[in-house]
Amino acid sequence: MDNFDTDFAPRHAAAMQEINQRMGLDYLGIDCAETADGQLLIFEVDTGMVVHDMDPPDIFPYKHAHMSKVFAAFRQMLVRAAQGE
Repeated sequence: MDNFDTDFAPRHAAAMQEINQRMGLDYLGIDCAETADGQLLIFEVDTGMVVHDMDPPDIFPYKHAHMSKVFAAFRQMLVRAAQGE
């Protein structure tokens, strides 16, 4: 996740855009990974995903920074929607 914006997301941008277009929702979550050969592997696409930061930091020390970014982006999306953007 450290290089998501500069590595993973650009490589799979076309697929993500296609999923977004086909789903036709205001927002959605995608649970995915990459196969060993770099293909996008989708586990789940929906609006009801549970995204949390409740795991113990000693077991998942990397998670808090990434979840904070997700939560901030979601809040910003809600603010834009409330403002009619």
